[in-house]
Amino acid sequence: VAPLAGDFTSASGSQGIANEIEVLRSAFVQDRVRTDLGLVGSVPTVSAYQSGTTSVIAVRVQSGDARTAQILADAYVAAFRAVKREQNVQSLVDNIPEFQSRIDGLQIRINDLDRQLAAAPGDERDAGRRSLVAQRDALVSEQSSYRERISQLQLNASLYTPAVRSIRPAYLPTTPVEPTPRKTLSVALVVGLKIGRAHV
Repeated sequence: VAPLAGDFTSASGSQGIANEIEVLRSAFVQDRVRTDLGLVGSVPTVSAYQSGTTSVIAVRVQSGDARTAQILADAYVAAFRAVKREQNVQSLVDNIPEFQSRIDGLQIRINDLDRQLAAAPGDERDAGRRSLVAQRDALVSEQSSYRERISQLQLNASLYTPAVRSIRPAYLPTTPVEPTPRKTLSVALVVGLKIGRAHV
């Protein structure tokens, strides 16, 4: 049986586990299993359930062949981790265009101030010139902050690792499961289900 454990915020709890199970059962994960194993046609579905009141999910796959069930269970675990990583990385990367748009908009204003400065009196004591310089400095500072946010998002995306690990690899079943002689297999996962949102 496969535990999927984690820390829950007050907003997640059982609902957080249910959401993870939905991802595990999703077509995205099943398609990833098919691709990873180089399979053609349908792939046996995975079943999953919360273990008691713990932050644990048991993951099970059934097949007419014990070794196939074992391989599929491990493949579902790997595919689940890959899909979770892609989803979270994409959520980080999706913020980049917005910040880049703000950077571009600020650059237009900076360029306009540069033109005004070029036409302004050269005396550094001139009040109008000082005002233009102050405005430009403020815009450049704001622009730099957005660039830093983009760099941080890119770094977070490159370093992101799903808070999911296999507690133990899938074991090779030796007895058939009722009511049919298909082999059932469980594999252990553990996941930190802190619902985290980056505020940038």
